[in-house]
Amino acid sequence: MKSRGLVSSERRLLSLLIAIILAANVNAADRYWVSLGAGFWNDDSNWSTTSGGIGGASAPSVGDRAIFNSNGTGDCELSAPVTCASISSGGYNGTVDLKGHQLDVDGNIQIILDDISFDSTPAPALLYIKSTAKITLVNTDIHVPLEIQAGSVDFNGGIYSENVSVEVTGTSSNFGLGGCMFAKDVEIENNGSSWFLMGRINPDKFGARLTLTNNSPSRFRMAYSSVGTEYHGDVVLNNNGGGIWFGEYYGTAELMNGATITVGSEGFTNGTLRLRGFKQNGLTRYSFFVHLVQTLH
Repeated sequence: MKSRGLVSSERRLLSLLIAIILAANVNAADRYWVSLGAGFWNDDSNWSTTSGGIGGASAPSVGDRAIFNSNGTGDCELSAPVTCASISSGGYNGTVDLKGHQLDVDGNIQIILDDISFDSTPAPALLYIKSTAKITLVNTDIHVPLEIQAGSVDFNGGIYSENVSVEVTGTSSNFGLGGCMFAKDVEIENNGSSWFLMGRINPDKFGARLTLTNNSPSRFRMAYSSVGTEYHGDVVLNNNGGGIWFGEYYGTAELMNGATITVGSEGFTNGTLRLRGFKQNGLTRYSFFVHLVQTLH
């Protein structure tokens, strides 16, 4: 049996932990970027508690939500690494320059990035987004390496000039509209319980290697219904789940000359590989060791 002193100590420790958690939640806040000219993230005068309001609020940090819109049109620069709970934009059309630092977005909050750019002068830098909720990227130009771990991710246009790494972990389906240009390697891993879809309306263009790894009971749905998705680099497929499908709803895709499509090191041990409206440029011959292949034209 525990002594009464030990029990009291444990209760005091538990009360302290609860107080810390409550305090963190109380201090979490929305912060609106209101600078009309270029300014630094850590300058309190560039942030307000309301959209278009008076600056002077604390700059967003751990637990806070950073919001960019048309009421603050100046570019934002980092002078040190930053961590916040959420970053969202709409009507901003400016640039967040990481200046060689890392921007961590970690808060389990739904995030919508619309018409915003991320850059770094000088490089290298990293934009890291982690959330159990949905991440939606709309006409977003990201010129730094991007890593996302989220419940689901929609790619709805934009230019991605550095490596992109995505891990999906949630239960919700996504409906990526497409219209993205990826210049370097893209890795997408589906560890959730639903599908991952790209190219619902507009074709995507992959300029380098694309690696798809599906551990979901559902499937990848690539070039879903858009016409003209392009793969300029090798396409590597790993599947232990429901499968990987291309051109499911009359979408078309083209594997450009010199690029290959292969099964990766994790194998294709389950589900279906489906190629529909999939055109190959070049004369490379393929042998697939997969569970089931459907080739439909």
